[in-house]
Amino acid sequence: MKNWNGKPMLIKPSKLRKFKKVISLINRGGSLLDVGCGNGLFHELISKKTYDSIDAFDYTPEYITEAILKYPFINYTVHDACLPFPYKKKFDIITCVEVLEHVPAPYLVVKNMYDVCSKYGICIISTPNALWYEIKYHNDLGYTAGDYNFQYLSPVVLISMMNKAGFVVDYSSNRHLGKIRHIFVRGVKI
Repeated sequence: MKNWNGKPMLIKPSKLRKFKKVISLINRGGSLLDVGCGNGLFHELISKKTYDSIDAFDYTPEYITEAILKYPFINYTVHDACLPFPYKKKFDIITCVEVLEHVPAPYLVVKNMYDVCSKYGICIISTPNALWYEIKYHNDLGYTAGDYNFQYLSPVVLISMMNKAGFVVDYSSNRHLGKIRHIFVRGVKI
């Protein structure tokens, strides 16, 4: 598989499956915001041709510097997802892939996503399933939440946060993708 500029993609198979699942939940075009984009690995699978515009941000300046070099067609910025987002415009599609479990206030991030989502826009969130993660990694390997600044989010908690922020959840899934069970939730701003 090749990326937007024809170079081979260097994505682990488990990450590739997560990204493809998120992309399969995008049922429209328009403007896209990727929250907590890291170094832009997810952007290997999306291109400017597919969306009117792509914006993305992450808390880590080094990640954004790397992403800008790899994907010059995306509008990147450094920002803390727990603070109000730095955008005046609204987005038709918002993605948040494997981010909420790492922030100190996941609900604030979901609320901030709602605030910049256009009417009838969608928000897609993926995160490891806390219940499965706790059993597998805490018990089997001795890891704890403090080792990874990890928030335990279950499907019920994630759906509740989406609803409380104002999204209407129209899709949720709890499935294995590789070694870890993941939650995928899509909400619509009505």
